[in-house]
Amino acid sequence: MTPLTFKYRSSDITYVKAGSGPRLAVCFHGFMEDASAFPAMADHLPGYTLVAFDLPFHGRTNWREGLHLEVSEWIDIIAQCPEVGARDYGLIGYSMGGKMALALYQARPERVPFLWLIAPDGLKPDPWHHFATRTRIGHAVMKYNLRHPRGILRLLDLLERTRLLNASIAKFVRYYMQDEAMREKVYQTWMTFRDFRPDAKQIRGQILSHHTDVSMVFGRYDKLCPAARGEIFAEGMPTQIRLKILQAGHLLMRPQHLANVAGALSGSKQATAPAET
Repeated sequence: MTPLTFKYRSSDITYVKAGSGPRLAVCFHGFMEDASAFPAMADHLPGYTLVAFDLPFHGRTNWREGLHLEVSEWIDIIAQCPEVGARDYGLIGYSMGGKMALALYQARPERVPFLWLIAPDGLKPDPWHHFATRTRIGHAVMKYNLRHPRGILRLLDLLERTRLLNASIAKFVRYYMQDEAMREKVYQTWMTFRDFRPDAKQIRGQILSHHTDVSMVFGRYDKLCPAARGEIFAEGMPTQIRLKILQAGHLLMRPQHLANVAGALSGSKQATAPAET
């Protein structure tokens, strides 16, 4: 599917549109990914139109607005997309994109008819992220270690050997520390989206007061965004939040999972792989 582009200030924002149904959803991908998986998901969501963005420093979006983006600015960017404009829209977010979806929902819950989250980040505050991006000392420590990663890699080895850190998480961190370009992407992303800090307690209240349709899908073997966080978030709200746990890990946007993820999100019966509530 051919990506589309529009201007925002000095930047070129790239997105893809898929589907032609009456229900509009704005979609956000995960870290180091792009919007390309969402058109395939749209094939399993008849009745929906998906507009999926390449986020700043990802995909084909050419971001020239510096390393700071406020939630209100991203809402403005979405409104300038020709496929969205002033329309209300649902939100779909995967991993890092789930954190963005939560933050946008928190800012304007009355304009979001449904919120669908796929192994979302952001359900639990991350003190390390706060320390690294919002304190002077933490910022300096992060910059130094991203430019001189040997210390981090040695620490990872030690934590993994002593079983103080899960092997999956160690592998994830090690992968993004392997070359300078990836480390720079980590720095750019953490700094640019540092104001996207959803408040789970407030969002739960907004879901109740606005009767928002909420679905959450997790992988049973996901160590990065574990299903237990979703279970805590959905506790006491069985009629407001659909929660499904699929027999998978974190990479739920891979082609083999899309039919089951789409079915779990929409509440349809098309999910065929083993899943449980």
